[in-house]
Amino acid sequence: MYLLILLITTAFAGINETTCSHTNVFLERGNSNEDNFYFVRQTYLYGTTFDKCYAMTGNDNSEYRKYISDSIQCQGKWCVNKALWPNGWNCPNKQCYEVEHIIPKKNNIPEFQNCNVNIFGNLVMAYGLWNSQLQNKFLCEKQEIYGDIYDQAYQTIKSCCGIAPNSDTTGIIILACVWIAVVILTILLMVGYYSKNNNNDHSEFYGNI
Repeated sequence: MYLLILLITTAFAGINETTCSHTNVFLERGNSNEDNFYFVRQTYLYGTTFDKCYAMTGNDNSEYRKYISDSIQCQGKWCVNKALWPNGWNCPNKQCYEVEHIIPKKNNIPEFQNCNVNIFGNLVMAYGLWNSQLQNKFLCEKQEIYGDIYDQAYQTIKSCCGIAPNSDTTGIIILACVWIAVVILTILLMVGYYSKNNNNDHSEFYGNI
């Protein structure tokens, strides 16, 4: 029984995993995106008329940058009023906004290994220093900062790559195993309880003979 309890505890610990490594920027700032500190939500083009599956033809993201600089006014803490990009976008150093892949190009997500993540539906303008610290890691931190945008980018890549929406069943399997374990534990506890009561009843009976 103790082994079963240990297994259940371990399973729940896996589901509610809170350990998450963070960048130095996050450790100093926290998770607030006030004043577009981490990213400019308006530059995430999911849901716009632009093709979210459109893939960049090069590695400099120039097509996305041109679309942003021609269409959207820079708004937020890291806007720089210089003329390299129109509408206030500029990136001479890391103290500005630059193109960021929400799901990194080099990621360890097994289902994306053969997928192109360099698409419009996976790009956003983000704080350059934070982006440089993220590199191809810190997916947990990205989920916390981007929230629903991370989920949208994830699902967009799956959709554009032709992956079925319900292909990831790992979470369902884990929850099913935990539920079965809880049921078994409950039954064992009930059997133990009734067994103990029956033994007590017999002891009283023989004690009165």
